[in-house]
Amino acid sequence: MHGIDTPELRQTCTLNKQIWLCGKQAKQRLKQIIRGQKARCTKRGADRYRRILAVCFVHNINLNATLVQEGWALAYRRYSKEFVKEENKAQNYRRGIWRGKFVPPWEWRKRKRKQR
Repeated sequence: MHGIDTPELRQTCTLNKQIWLCGKQAKQRLKQIIRGQKARCTKRGADRYRRILAVCFVHNINLNATLVQEGWALAYRRYSKEFVKEENKAQNYRRGIWRGKFVPPWEWRKRKRKQR
């Protein structure tokens, strides 16, 4: 999704010294928002792997912005500053992964590649 990065499915976070599956919880939250409805996406470009990057909506709900504002995704500043305001709100109110400790998804993937 354009301008955001979510925890990987296998990624864990820490909350009150307990490890939790934050990547799976982020996916679950997206499914709850969509509720089996059809998403409408607007292409914004492509990544280096030629995958489409888009901003997606269900009705008038901007899924990209909502995931960031609820703390289940981070603004992917390397590629876009579009969702920084939503991230700041999530961080200030300690929503989603901001409730505990986590490694940004891009850093988590980088560490996993080095372990191979």
